[in-house]
Amino acid sequence: MRRGWFVVPLLSLLALVPHGSARAHADLAGSSPEQGAGVTEPVGSVTLTFTEAVEPTSVGYRVARPDGGVVEPVASSADGVTWALTFEPVTTGVVTVSYDVISVDGHAIVGELVFTVDAARESPATAAVATAPTATAPTATAAAPTVTTASAPAVTAAPADADDDGSSPVLWAIVLVGGAVLIGVVAWTAVRRNQP
Repeated sequence: MRRGWFVVPLLSLLALVPHGSARAHADLAGSSPEQGAGVTEPVGSVTLTFTEAVEPTSVGYRVARPDGGVVEPVASSADGVTWALTFEPVTTGVVTVSYDVISVDGHAIVGELVFTVDAARESPATAAVATAPTATAPTATAAAPTVTTASAPAVTAAPADADDDGSSPVLWAIVLVGGAVLIGVVAWTAVRRNQP
């Protein structure tokens, strides 16, 4: 009986040791975007990585948008450690992502991820690319030759001869002379016939 006298004090000391000290509780290990980050591009998804596998509670994940609206994102995870949250993209303002999850040992983990989105503000690298001069190749403009068409000389019809209508004086003279000669021949023949 004397050999077991130390068993009772030892069990009492073990009972005073907190059970949770043998194992650290799960916590948020990292995120994308990071806590307090300033993002210059629209954000429509967030990644949360915990130190061990977790499961969302009935509250789960919530996204507070800059316009005051609070939405429940689409949450997915392959291992329970890294969670992808998808929601309608935010282009400007402060975004707050809250999480309410529970670890495998039953420990509740509640917290928030806050970052700022300003898609209108360009990063230095983007601004440098936007302001870089763009080389423009010179454009050669060839002047089209002017073609001059020679105009054909205008042909003017000669006026019709006024004598073509039969009223020429020469024609009338010939007619008169011929008539006189014919009359003379007829008269001379008649005279010869009447002579004995």
